[in-house]
Amino acid sequence: MERLVLKNKMNIIFIFVIFALFNLSLAQQISSCQKKVKAIPFSEAFPNFLRDATFTLSPKSYLNRADMGLDKSAYYDRKKGIFYFIDLRGKIIQEFNLKKYDLEYPGHMAWNPDGTMVLASIYSLEKGRSVPLYLLKMDGSIKEVVSAEGHDEQILQPSWSFDGKWFAYLKSSRANGHEIKIKKINSDEEILVNNSPIGEGTCGNPVWFNRHNKILYKISKSENTRQLYKELWIYDLATKQHKKIYEGIIVTSYPIISPDDTLIGLKSDNFFIIMDNDGRIVNRFEIQGLYPSWSPDGLKIAYKYTKVEPISGRIIRDAIYSVTIDDGIKTNLTPIEGLKIDEYRWLDSTTIVYDGRK
Repeated sequence: MERLVLKNKMNIIFIFVIFALFNLSLAQQISSCQKKVKAIPFSEAFPNFLRDATFTLSPKSYLNRADMGLDKSAYYDRKKGIFYFIDLRGKIIQEFNLKKYDLEYPGHMAWNPDGTMVLASIYSLEKGRSVPLYLLKMDGSIKEVVSAEGHDEQILQPSWSFDGKWFAYLKSSRANGHEIKIKKINSDEEILVNNSPIGEGTCGNPVWFNRHNKILYKISKSENTRQLYKELWIYDLATKQHKKIYEGIIVTSYPIISPDDTLIGLKSDNFFIIMDNDGRIVNRFEIQGLYPSWSPDGLKIAYKYTKVEPISGRIIRDAIYSVTIDDGIKTNLTPIEGLKIDEYRWLDSTTIVYDGRK
């Protein structure tokens, strides 16, 4: 009798273990499915795009100037000289008459984290086509936050801190070379991060970290801004410390930072390198593509690959790939013959939207 009871107990335990393992396997499969990434045309994700608009705007232009949530963007009407904030339906949220301020054509721009204001480098007719940096708010106000002097001084590459209290920028001129500075948005407090005088190379491409008051920037010892051999530095606002983390070929214009700030990614030759904040290489894998972008969950990196005809140089097709950062497995998300992709953005951790045409 005791043996029978023991046997029944063993059977129950065995069934329980099998059931638990089955559920674990199922959970892993579901989790794996949830992490799969897809790329869809912009028109499929937003079928009501420009439904209420009185102007024409391509998805490429919308994506290029959109905020982090893709729910609003900026549009410049060159004929009227008006800069607009618009929503996905093309409805005008706010407008700025740049002609009124002797300004024309906004260049580099960046939305603040909560999508209520924009920093924009705008050509100034009054100052001999120099490029000051302006702050444009949702309430319709416009203010010069960093001035530019002379005929060639330009304030470029604005980047917001994660809390919206600071911004970084590049000041460039033929007379003084390049300077990277950070400035507090509501005061005159300003910090010089790096200075590369004429004849001593260049610097630029400041990128703010996602959760910490640090910026990533590049330095080149050559005056040739297209030379790819560069140094990668981190500046920590809290400690006022500079740290060089990489030296070598950097193909990526703006190295990317993982959402949790623990990893940095850049392309060097045909390899994509992932390193920690001290420059130690965590992983590297071979890719042939540009414009890398980290997924919101930090698990994958997307990039655009362009297939070119060897002799003529004609573009045959574009494709968006995703690569998992732990094992380097690549997936073609747009296996469409003859597709040309102008712009793409992450919509969420499993979906990429792109503007493509055949």
